[in-house]
Amino acid sequence: MKNCFLISVVETFRYLRRDTLAMLLSLSNINHDSNIGIVESCQGLVLASVIQRCAGGNGLIFNLTPAGEHNSTA
Repeated sequence: MKNCFLISVVETFRYLRRDTLAMLLSLSNINHDSNIGIVESCQGLVLASVIQRCAGGNGLIFNLTPAGEHNSTA
């Protein structure tokens, strides 16, 4: 039972599984010239994925966080 719990904790981050993030990015149709607005509370996970997907393009990314939180690692 302990191993099952550890596996489920490792596969999720802020209640967002890897396959869910992949589906979110796939269905959002984000490319290097997209203008995107993001509202998230996953400690920058979705934002970082979108930045990686938009790298080298001319698009804009606008990020909002709930309650004025900062997506900073400092």
